[in-house]
Amino acid sequence: MTQTTDANNQNPLTIGLALSGGGYRAAGFHLGVLSYLDRVGLLSQLKMLSTVSGGTFTGAKYILSLAEKQNFSEFYGEYSRLLKTTNLIKLGLEKLSKQTNGDTSKRQDLITSVADVYAETFFKKENGEAYLFGEILEAEILVEEVTFNATEFRSGIAFRFQSSASGRIGNGKISIPKAAASKIRIADIVAASSCFPGGFEPLAFPDDFHWIENKIPTEITERVAKTGQGAIALMDGGVFDNQGIGSILLAEKRKSPGKDDSKLDMFIISDVDQKLDSLFEFPEKIRQNIFGKLTLNFVAKSLNYLTGFLVLSWLAMGFKITEEIVTKNFGWIDGLVYLFPVLLLIAISLLNIKLLKARQFIEAKVLPEVPQVGKLAWNDLKKITINQLLNGLNLRLSSLVAMTSFVFMKQIRRMGYNAIYEGEEAERIIANYIYDLKQGNRDAEQFLAKFPELSKPSPELQQIIDDSSEVPTTLWFNDQKELPNLIICGQASICYNLMRYIARRKDKDPNFHTSEMNSLWDVLVQDWNSLGQDPHAFL
Repeated sequence: MTQTTDANNQNPLTIGLALSGGGYRAAGFHLGVLSYLDRVGLLSQLKMLSTVSGGTFTGAKYILSLAEKQNFSEFYGEYSRLLKTTNLIKLGLEKLSKQTNGDTSKRQDLITSVADVYAETFFKKENGEAYLFGEILEAEILVEEVTFNATEFRSGIAFRFQSSASGRIGNGKISIPKAAASKIRIADIVAASSCFPGGFEPLAFPDDFHWIENKIPTEITERVAKTGQGAIALMDGGVFDNQGIGSILLAEKRKSPGKDDSKLDMFIISDVDQKLDSLFEFPEKIRQNIFGKLTLNFVAKSLNYLTGFLVLSWLAMGFKITEEIVTKNFGWIDGLVYLFPVLLLIAISLLNIKLLKARQFIEAKVLPEVPQVGKLAWNDLKKITINQLLNGLNLRLSSLVAMTSFVFMKQIRRMGYNAIYEGEEAERIIANYIYDLKQGNRDAEQFLAKFPELSKPSPELQQIIDDSSEVPTTLWFNDQKELPNLIICGQASICYNLMRYIARRKDKDPNFHTSEMNSLWDVLVQDWNSLGQDPHAFL
């Protein structure tokens, strides 16, 4: 990737960039956005970066490339190769099964295993060592404010890993000294930022982080101990702010409170939110079968009968084996004959014990919490059928997933956008959605029709954009075309939105007709038409 014109290299704009969450879909799309900003000379003007979840993969890798003095082409080639070839969940499960995590962590979970995979793939130096946060904190780069966002589940607020002149590392509840924070692995920061609920367990700070010589810095243990609540549970930054908007707004206020000259000229929000027609659909009803007639009361009584049967079976088995041993008729063949029945009895007995404990737990712990009913509810609960129970659980779980994954996240997203679209602030915002150019988007159709020099997306480009917006939120790619398609979609989307930004500013502000903006407009138009002819032109 190369910058296009000298005029663009002299562009005076200061830029803030927020990279949303969204797994590998976000990582690939954001890489396309970065690559195009680099192409037109705007990436060198980046002053503030805030990332969340999947966006933290791309953001952290890019900032490390700046710290290592890599050119953009080197970063792009290395990062795209890693995205294409690394199935994080597969590698994480392999590592978890081997139980090789021998650091200070008291747990062996998928998230701690995946964090180690991050350290061995995306965030590994040439000598094999894992990158530490100190390499970003001490780096001499032009990006003045860098924030990797996580969410602290103890109090439900943001927890920020920041490279900032004035911003704290942590939050208002706990602040981590810079010297101690410099010893944190980048891999652990990315794991905390991308630890989405349901997919991963919470990551305990500092216990689950990997430390040099397996020793947590004293400054950190002392700060955590002062809170009086033990380890801090960290999870996906998107739970609090899925675009990372708040961190950039706070960074602006810290830089020079109340002064307009401290504000960014352009604030780009790169967002891979999926535009769904329906956030929740009723799952298919469980078909009627034998379980449609069996009640929980029948199951409860069956457990009692099963318990009695198991006791008799053990007594009979023990009597028979003892008899043969006493009569000296028990040989190795008899041992093999009895082996399977004994193992089967053990398995059924253990299952029965678990079921009995589950029933006791419901009776002793759950039902007493039901208002005004308590244990009496058990008498009514036992009358429902197994199918009724399964249907009820299915509806509750599916609606809970819809609420946490879509409804709640959309509300958080709406609050974030409301915070920046107030008054004159909106003029500097570029909201770059993955679905902006999706087929049927009237805003895009009207804008392109307004300027005769702009061609419509070719069928090939349109298909790439439509396919990209449907890529699921995973930590792997299912198809070799997904990554290049996402990069192309990111390039086309930011090119389109930069043109919209310039057109909007020119309509409202005559002074915006600068030579730099006119030159940038010409480059954008030329690139847009090139992408229309060959979507792979800038890969």
